[in-house]
Amino acid sequence: MLWRNSASAAPPNPAPFTSMSILDEIFAHKRREVAENRRVRSLAEMERTAQLTPSPLDFVSALKVARDRYNSPALIAEIKRASPSRGLLASHLDPPALARLYGENGAAGISVLTDCHYFLGSLDDLTAVVHAGTGLPVLRKDFICDPYQVFEARTAGA
Repeated sequence: MLWRNSASAAPPNPAPFTSMSILDEIFAHKRREVAENRRVRSLAEMERTAQLTPSPLDFVSALKVARDRYNSPALIAEIKRASPSRGLLASHLDPPALARLYGENGAAGISVLTDCHYFLGSLDDLTAVVHAGTGLPVLRKDFICDPYQVFEARTAGA
């Protein structure tokens, strides 16, 4: 059902959880996920790989250029498959195609949800967007609780 803004229609009911409980759950899961990733590939190895990765596009400069070009706040467009509160948002999402569409319509940068458990995203989505040919900077949107994740993002092209 689509929500309509009318006197007779009400917005969908909120998810049956409190914000803090779901955030606590997500961070606990994320800490376990990062610990497992560290067992597979060490922090030192991830850091070395990140240092060899080409420099990303300058996000701050891109925001300033877009702000000046359009004489309005710059837009960071988001690629998001699902959320804990709304469930599945896009079952057949094509991140590179969506990133190109965002770029064609004035986005200054792209934010890619990379949490796989709660948002159904991935670092592969981020890498695909980086290589989509938009010329836009890309950032990783996730629950960051460890420096390891920053090196993961950098290695993926963010």
